[in-house]
Amino acid sequence: MAPQYFRIHGGRLSVAEIWRIARSNKAFVKVLAWKCVGGYPFRFPIPRPESLNFVKPEEMPPGRYLDAALNLIDGFECAGLKLLFTHRIDKLAGTAIVACLLDPAGTTIGTFVSTSLGQRYEAECLATSHFLDGSAGITTTSRKLFKPQPHHRVEYRVKRSPAALVGRHRQNLERWERDGKFPRKFAPAELPKVLVEAQQRHIDFHAARGVFVPMTEEEVQLAAALAKNRA
Repeated sequence: MAPQYFRIHGGRLSVAEIWRIARSNKAFVKVLAWKCVGGYPFRFPIPRPESLNFVKPEEMPPGRYLDAALNLIDGFECAGLKLLFTHRIDKLAGTAIVACLLDPAGTTIGTFVSTSLGQRYEAECLATSHFLDGSAGITTTSRKLFKPQPHHRVEYRVKRSPAALVGRHRQNLERWERDGKFPRKFAPAELPKVLVEAQQRHIDFHAARGVFVPMTEEEVQLAAALAKNRA
């Protein structure tokens, strides 16, 4: 089933979120000024998946993002995690390969997203544990952009290697357990469902805030055409 696509509603971003997305004084002033007249017209699509599109790395088109993905898999495996599967996300404005790995205890899920953006690529890694009370702890190399979900404990560790990220996550787990947060153990077969539902909760949380809004069919077609022209 094709994913539903969302875009950012610039008028509903908090000032802190605008600053984190803008990354420069000039861009911040520009986006903030738009907030007073309905919000900056962000158009890049954000997919909400209904299922995973499983694909093997060797089946993906070659490129720097695929090379990065293979290196990240090696890094996570050196930290003791085992690769379970990889899947593909079609973002309209680029293609992403996502890997899911699991530690021997079944309590730390390693994931990363390696995205092609024309001649560029981006990669973000996460180490995640779900707690028995329904909350979750995340250690990630992603930059903080949006307000985190209230039941998430998130530590941002930008530019860490997979091994360093997993090591830091294990330290966080010890600290979180002292606070009464005990990790849930997963079997490998459970992980596809866990990943899809986590991605859906992320989209739904920000949609409920009004920060993510569904794209119309015309907006999706326009985004696809613009991405094709930039490719």
